[in-house]
Amino acid sequence: RIVVGGYNASYHRGTVQYVPLNAGGYYHVPLTSMVLNGATLGTRYGTAMIDSGTTYTYMSSEAYRSLKGGIESYCRNHGSCGATLRGN
Repeated sequence: RIVVGGYNASYHRGTVQYVPLNAGGYYHVPLTSMVLNGATLGTRYGTAMIDSGTTYTYMSSEAYRSLKGGIESYCRNHGSCGATLRGN
């Protein structure tokens, strides 16, 4: 979770780490793990680029496919999560 303008301590298990804004105006953060419903997704994550001015987060194709697959699998097993699957 990303919170702009402060932080909510209940979102964190450890200390908050601040990341400098790069010259392009984005935050680059290492993805050390992705966990969904207790299951670790994928094994290679790389770096994510977070644009705090939008809802976009950019990551490697491999990390994205792991996250997308994990969300789709979770929703298939939990009543579609109220969503409709479209596209690939």
